[in-house]
Amino acid sequence: MNKNLRSIVLAVLGGMMLAGYLHTRGAVDLSFGFPQGSLAEGAFMAVTGGAGGYFLLIIFRKAKSFWQRNRG
Repeated sequence: MNKNLRSIVLAVLGGMMLAGYLHTRGAVDLSFGFPQGSLAEGAFMAVTGGAGGYFLLIIFRKAKSFWQRNRG
């Protein structure tokens, strides 16, 4: 698997798992008004977590490129 694709997949999966963990612990409410335990709640939670994980990966990559460009 390509290393760029692998990092994207891991970031999305990690974001989804973090969103699910934070939701079940009560730290963040990601139900979006849907009934608890419904398919829609889980789907929106997964999409939100996946997008968040991908967004953090993009921010990390940009910061890394800025850091490397600044160093030399």
